[in-house]
Amino acid sequence: MANGMTKAWVQRGARNLAVEELELPSKLPAGAAIVDVEANGICGSDFEQYVGHFDDTGIMKYPLVIGHEPVVRIREITPEAAERWQVSAGDRVAVEPHAGCGVCVYCMSGRQVLCPRKTQYGYVSLDVGHGLWGGLATQMILEGNTVLHKLPEDLSTEDALMFNPLSAGFEWGVLKGRIGIGDDVLIIGAGQRGLACVIAAKMAGANRIAISGLETDRDKLDIARALGATDTIVTDPANAASLIDQVGQKSFDVVLDVVPAATRPVIDAIKAVKVGGRVVLGGLKGARVVPDFVSDDIVLKSIEVVGALGVSSRGYQLAIGAILSGRFDFSSWHTHTFNFDDAEEAIRVLGGEVKTGVTPIHVSVLAQ
Repeated sequence: MANGMTKAWVQRGARNLAVEELELPSKLPAGAAIVDVEANGICGSDFEQYVGHFDDTGIMKYPLVIGHEPVVRIREITPEAAERWQVSAGDRVAVEPHAGCGVCVYCMSGRQVLCPRKTQYGYVSLDVGHGLWGGLATQMILEGNTVLHKLPEDLSTEDALMFNPLSAGFEWGVLKGRIGIGDDVLIIGAGQRGLACVIAAKMAGANRIAISGLETDRDKLDIARALGATDTIVTDPANAASLIDQVGQKSFDVVLDVVPAATRPVIDAIKAVKVGGRVVLGGLKGARVVPDFVSDDIVLKSIEVVGALGVSSRGYQLAIGAILSGRFDFSSWHTHTFNFDDAEEAIRVLGGEVKTGVTPIHVSVLAQ
């Protein structure tokens, strides 16, 4: 029977984040499991949540345990959950961040992220049920239609945490963008998701894989080369024509925009894609209007423009397969690893508020 206390990073407001001790339930809910968190990945959403950008969105409600990219080990599990998830106590698993209702059209197609009744780990209030819904804790509770992926014991913690960021590359590039053998692909944005798209394009058999970034992204562009990019482009944000002047118009079968906030990549993607090609928009712009957008450009070029929100279960499966294939060395991605008590610093490092002399790419927080 579950009992005792867990340590968790609880957020009670913008920048109001601290470790608290929370009580574990004396009895697990039906169909649930208690897990020991091994580690949690940190992404840009964690920083946005930390500084309060989600406060008025309805996504979350304070107070809550943060963290939505955990790798965990099953400590105790109810018989119903063991049967449903096909796991046992002691198993090491990656946890998808969205647990859907299980019966809607989105859940039935593996797209729990679109479920209108989903539970989002790391965003659910302490006032709901047991309250232990976040991955930045020493223990958490998994319930309902959570999707788990078994992981081998010999996989390093940092590489195991790549299941989440890498999944976006396969979801956006392969499942949404339908990158195929011989395609020419342009990836706008050299962050973690951009690098993930390079891997996905490489595994899908793309011919030309070009990726663009800023002057400050040169280290990441070097990593992209090592992963299989054929072209790396440094752009000047002060020159609106910088990217297109270098790559040309109507040059790529598939263009992926993975740049957050900046709106110019939307225009560049539409210009750079070939007639009849595909554009995938994966970078949220903070509800900003896109200047100089002309919808006729989409019609006259007969292109597909697809929005990509989150990742399906298939995307996670493909990502874990890529990690376990041994084809890629992720060591250069793992720029920062923090102990549990330093999780707030980890979030601030990823957000650029704390400088370490190394540009953050993948940041891990160890819970055990």
